[in-house]
Amino acid sequence: MALFSDIFRYLLGKEHDLALKNGLVFFAVQGVSIYSSLEYLHIDLLIVSPLMLLLTLYILFQRSKKAARIAFETTFSEALNIINSVISAGNSVMLGIELCGEKIAGIVGEEFRKISQRLEIGEDIESVLMESYQRLPYREYYFFIVTVLVNMKGGGQIKDVMTRLATMISNGRIIDKKNWP
Repeated sequence: MALFSDIFRYLLGKEHDLALKNGLVFFAVQGVSIYSSLEYLHIDLLIVSPLMLLLTLYILFQRSKKAARIAFETTFSEALNIINSVISAGNSVMLGIELCGEKIAGIVGEEFRKISQRLEIGEDIESVLMESYQRLPYREYYFFIVTVLVNMKGGGQIKDVMTRLATMISNGRIIDKKNWP
């Protein structure tokens, strides 16, 4: 079931904003493949069409998934910095999440707005955060969720843990950029 929701999320978009663009790309690729098959390659259309259908959908899915990952990475470290600042000032993590929802644009800001709104009406924090993780299934985000949940249940030095998490994510991004050809 999660596979279908991922396919719809990455191929159609949250509010079907990707549907038109991906649909146009899909039909253009199908048209070019059919034309080239008939004119130049002389391969049966029953082979070319399904093959290009699957290949096009796979490439569009992977491209959209990569774009979502990049959007997450660029804004999540900013969100952690805001939360660290709020915690350093002596406020709660929940206030930090609320401020991130107000200040940050993109998928991270939108997700933090949803979290903040759901927590304001009294929903269970663990279920809200785990559902949030289903929408942003990245390991950095999971570490953040675990950190918040541990702090909410047992207390502790959340400031130090959040600072280390932000440093770890920043260092990981730097290493990834250095290793990228």
